[in-house]
Amino acid sequence: MGMICLDSSESITTNDQNRIQKAAKRLEELLPNWSVERRYFGADVWEGDAQSSSSLMGVEKATVTNFQRVFEHIQQEKYKYGLEAVVMMTDGIANDGLSPQSLSLPEGVLFSAIGVGDTNQYADVFVKSCWLNKEIFLGNSGEVEVVVGVRNSRANVTANVFIQGELIGSQTFIPEDRIESKRLIFSLPKQSSVGLKSVKIQLSLAESEKVLANNFKLVTFSVVDNKKTIGLLGESIDPDMGAIKRALDGYDLLECKYIDGFDFERQGLDAIVLFGVPIQSGNYSVAATRLKKWMELGNSIMIIPKKESDLRIINELSSLATLTISSTWQESQAVINSQYSGFTMDQLLQGRWLKFPPLQCPLQNFTITDKSKVMMYQRWSGVETEIPMQWSEAVGRGNLMVCLGSGFWRWGLVEKKNNQNQDGFQQWLRRGLGVLTSGNNNKERLSIVLPSGGVDVGVPPSIKLVYRDVDGVVNTSVNPNLSLEILATEKSSELKKQKPIKISLQKTEGGFLGNTFPLNPGIYKVSAEVTLGSERFLDNDLLEVNAISKEKMANSVDLDWLRKLADSRNGSFAYLGSEEDADNGKTLVNNSEMELAVRAMSEQIKRSVSAEKILKVETRNWYWYEFLWLFLGVVGLLTLEWSFRKWLGKY
Repeated sequence: MGMICLDSSESITTNDQNRIQKAAKRLEELLPNWSVERRYFGADVWEGDAQSSSSLMGVEKATVTNFQRVFEHIQQEKYKYGLEAVVMMTDGIANDGLSPQSLSLPEGVLFSAIGVGDTNQYADVFVKSCWLNKEIFLGNSGEVEVVVGVRNSRANVTANVFIQGELIGSQTFIPEDRIESKRLIFSLPKQSSVGLKSVKIQLSLAESEKVLANNFKLVTFSVVDNKKTIGLLGESIDPDMGAIKRALDGYDLLECKYIDGFDFERQGLDAIVLFGVPIQSGNYSVAATRLKKWMELGNSIMIIPKKESDLRIINELSSLATLTISSTWQESQAVINSQYSGFTMDQLLQGRWLKFPPLQCPLQNFTITDKSKVMMYQRWSGVETEIPMQWSEAVGRGNLMVCLGSGFWRWGLVEKKNNQNQDGFQQWLRRGLGVLTSGNNNKERLSIVLPSGGVDVGVPPSIKLVYRDVDGVVNTSVNPNLSLEILATEKSSELKKQKPIKISLQKTEGGFLGNTFPLNPGIYKVSAEVTLGSERFLDNDLLEVNAISKEKMANSVDLDWLRKLADSRNGSFAYLGSEEDADNGKTLVNNSEMELAVRAMSEQIKRSVSAEKILKVETRNWYWYEFLWLFLGVVGLLTLEWSFRKWLGKY
């Protein structure tokens, strides 16, 4: 049995799809004695034929490529039906699931590949990521961090940032390498009015580009003037708790209070600071799950570990790569990360930190991912390291902050002794806890759950609506309303009021699922409402629709791993080319050459599969139980003969 897997994802053009259809059909004709089944794949694997290939290009099935699902499907076919050979026709672009290099085929499966697509290396500049606080307090300024990606170009790149359609900053740089990521920071002006504000990042490259839809990004933030409440909770009395309380006293934007027990959900808090994580019945997973659910509702948590088990909780909540339990603690001084864009500190105050006493930190050598933002690094014996001391990242709709150092209450005392004030210590705490509480702060019983990081253009977004009773149990007997309203687009970044579109809802086990349609690039406001008698519950959130999908972001094929995999499995590789290759001066593989490539591949498959069958027969192993059954069979025949002779009277 054999299988032909055809790539039907977005990066395969209509021309390429037609060519691989013809190649697949011809390959089937050249293997008349081979039971061939055709499969199509994109985000998943499904069956189809040439006549239905156009419908298989639908956005729901073929937006991205998931090679992990293809390899899993091959594994299942191998052990269910004895799959012998696979021919994969694809451009090799992998952007969902595991990369092909980290996957493996089952033993005994011959793998061949036909590469398609455009192999030209195009110049491209794109917004790789964008980060800013979701909320900025009234009268405060802020910063927006933009990571610009550059491929195959060393021409000038210009980045412009607009707020409400007004240009606030522009930066130009020349890439040092043809593939580079450049981090740019833009200052946001002081906010004079509350409400929702839009930010547009627009890039331009002083060289012609093939893909332009990824050169801009729209994000939003809210300007608020309400006070946030922070709860302080420790397993025992800790002097650091008092230091935080004193630093926030008289600060209009933040209020903190001591709380008793681990029952923080019902105390009206926006964030909690844990001086060691209380563990109930020694179950770390239960504690981590409970904290994560709280952050998914828009609340935030800061953890200051006091014991080895706290590191286990941090590891389960955050995206750290190598954080493990450490029984050794050391003294480490703090170094402010000058590259951190969450808040800034005066140079005069930063100089005071060099005289601050060290903190007690667990001896760790770990790394963080791009999801985390480092505020402070550790300095050992005067030597600066890349080991984080304090960092934060988004978890759900809230924020998680970790400060490994214990004993920072001494900082305030030392600063006051040397400078007659605690400005540096207070600014660090107030600004850091301001970042902590910058989540959506939604404590309503009605909540909207949107895809993390937005959705790609043309993909129906998955919008989930959850209504809970007072005790937190999901209730699906209500009749909620869900609506969608566009706020900003690529052409107009100014937020505009338009008539909302009502979204139909489907009841599920965990709430309600919104059935909507593919959306154009922009920012959309999603609003939900539930009315029960005189009570009315409201929630709203913002949905970002990216201008270009992950699949189309890759504008060059990746065929090296196909060649290597085919060589390692005694298979063959052929490249069909595309019309875009011909447009750029490359020779397009014509039908006769395609015929030769497919014919050679079919002969290779016939020889390899036949040789493998012969090899299996020649090297077949005999197992002990097979010898046992053979022995019992011979004994049974001799016994039957003896019985027959005795019945005839010959014994």
